[in-house]
Amino acid sequence: MFDARGRGGGKTARWICALALASICSEAGCSRRAANAKAAEELLPPRPVAAVITAPLASLAQHLSELFARAARIPGGEQLEANRRGTAAQLGFDPLTRDGLTSAGLDPDRGAAVAVTQGNPRPGWVAALPVANQDAFAKTLDRILRERAGFAERSEENRSGTRVTIYSRPGVIEKIAHGFVRGYAVVARGPDPAAEVASAAARKAEESLSSGDRLRGAREDIGPQDLTVLAAEGTLGFRGTAARTLAGTLPGETTIGLTGTSAGVSAKISYRGTGDEVAKIRAALPGGAGGLAALLPADAPVRMRLGLQPAEVLRQARRIPEIAQAMDSLAAGGVDPLRDIAPALAPGAALAIGLSPSAKLGALVDYGIFDWRTRSPFESLQLLALAPVADETRLSRALQSLAAALPKAGAKVQRTSDGWQVRYAGGEGPRFGLATVAGQKVAWLAGGYGARELSGILAAARDPSLPPVLAQDPGAAVRVDLAALAARVRSLPDATYGSGPQAYVARSVVGQIIEPLSALRATAAAIPTDRGLRADIDVAIAPAGQR
Repeated sequence: MFDARGRGGGKTARWICALALASICSEAGCSRRAANAKAAEELLPPRPVAAVITAPLASLAQHLSELFARAARIPGGEQLEANRRGTAAQLGFDPLTRDGLTSAGLDPDRGAAVAVTQGNPRPGWVAALPVANQDAFAKTLDRILRERAGFAERSEENRSGTRVTIYSRPGVIEKIAHGFVRGYAVVARGPDPAAEVASAAARKAEESLSSGDRLRGAREDIGPQDLTVLAAEGTLGFRGTAARTLAGTLPGETTIGLTGTSAGVSAKISYRGTGDEVAKIRAALPGGAGGLAALLPADAPVRMRLGLQPAEVLRQARRIPEIAQAMDSLAAGGVDPLRDIAPALAPGAALAIGLSPSAKLGALVDYGIFDWRTRSPFESLQLLALAPVADETRLSRALQSLAAALPKAGAKVQRTSDGWQVRYAGGEGPRFGLATVAGQKVAWLAGGYGARELSGILAAARDPSLPPVLAQDPGAAVRVDLAALAARVRSLPDATYGSGPQAYVARSVVGQIIEPLSALRATAAAIPTDRGLRADIDVAIAPAGQR
């Protein structure tokens, strides 16, 4: 390569030096391309209105794909697969497969994040998507925005050293822009989305969402999830029925975590409030009755542990007009349940609702549940409620007064060996009384069990496999087992459906709702914490052939 005089050596040496320098700069980070961000949230603003952070895209896609396939077995679930196919057709790739993500230029092994920002007239957003192939991603996004979203006008500009592509529509102030920043595609929407892309490029990790207490606290509260949703103070509000009880918006910060697999869906919700709000939550939801929940019938489709103050349970019950009317009649007769009974009970109650072995589904269709003056609900339903007692003497007097006042409300009351039996013109009413159960005094209410004494009901009810959320004392919990409901319905004789139109309606409800939904079991719990409130919701979908 070199002659004796060194001719040609200078040029070759310069090439060798250049290659060596390039190699050194590449290793040391001296090249023009900055090191990749460690996570998508490093590119987002520190305090957005709301944010969503995902697990690695391949993991999220696999979980959702498995969930959609399992959910296709329940009513309406087939729409998930149909929507998936429609979305894939619109996008030009299937976002729920690894190959689909790769074909769009995305990196399946890293997560994404999106932040909602303040805007006028509506909020904007900025997203950070992990990219493995910039050209493939740019072509995919260009096609979607121009052909599907109507952002036909395309331009490019340089913002603070970052090349930004901007899409717009005639007469619309909002635009969409994207640029490539440290291994991610930053996509933003708003009046000036290019500024958001440039801000992401200039943002230091310690000045981003990733290093803030908000995200750190959220992960402490709910752990790793497929989707982690952050909502700032005043972001979440209530509509419809909930708005009448929880007016306005939540003043504290809320975190929602969602994970879906073939086994079902799990949601974790954490609410962080002020000191005053924490105190109010603890006062309203003191817990209790965990030991009594184990005594509930194991085959009951609905089992609850109401960790509320007794007075609050009665106030919520008044939302049912028939119950409110009955409570008003009792108060007129001299016994006010809120004044006389609630203070004698300790916080918490265990409640089970199930179908009677002699249930008449056709009658339920005709008469409903709460019209007990016409037809007793306990000819079809079984109810068992247990509550710990705070003041036995006071409660004993209150129950005696209640038994004396019930005839004024149209009921007949008979003393039994363990309490009182109530009957109406429409049939059997509830039985109630005081008892010692597992070493503690308990107030009880039962219906649909005929003349069976409480001891006989409890002897057949004990559940050794009680879900932990029902067995614990803190907060409140509910378990809905539609497999248990379907099993009881299958055991009923044909006469339970009645005849004529009521039989048609009853069979339709069973065939189109109860049986298809028999794969579902749902558990929900709300637990006060030192910072506010945590709620866990789990919906399990049984595999095919299992109920």
